[in-house]
Amino acid sequence: MGESDIGQLGEPWPLDTPGGRYYAEIDQEAPVTREGQLIFFAQFLHVGGRWEHFVKRTPLRYKGNRGSRVVDVLGTATLSILCGHWRYAHINAVRGDTINPALLDMRRTMSKDVVRRAIKRMDEGRALAWPPRAAHTLAAALPCHSSTRFWTRTTPFPSPPSLARGLAR
Repeated sequence: MGESDIGQLGEPWPLDTPGGRYYAEIDQEAPVTREGQLIFFAQFLHVGGRWEHFVKRTPLRYKGNRGSRVVDVLGTATLSILCGHWRYAHINAVRGDTINPALLDMRRTMSKDVVRRAIKRMDEGRALAWPPRAAHTLAAALPCHSSTRFWTRTTPFPSPPSLARGLAR
């Protein structure tokens, strides 16, 4: 079944995401947005357990029931990055989104200040080791990958406090 066959079916097809099952359908009249493909990326993350692994392995921890949920903080940052944002100030642009957060099993999006404080409170040693491990998990699922070469960086990841300062500019 090719791409044109799917468009002619006109019936929604099920997609399982971290936030549950959704149904996608093609609307030839709807405008295209970059976030429109997020449902397929969410399914990719869910089917391989990548999103759950990413959230579970994060060095971010909250105690008690008053703090933000880790999945909400990471999901907000992820949605912002997928929308092309590169500064904390841009995070607030995804705050009004009521559709996409549910795809990542989020209850709500967080403010830029919550995300910034969350990164600052991470243990520096664990935070520096976390992104390469999480990236390796994702790279291992890609066909024809060389995860060692692909995900090796020539410069170390910035520490959470210096990362927070750099993005705040």
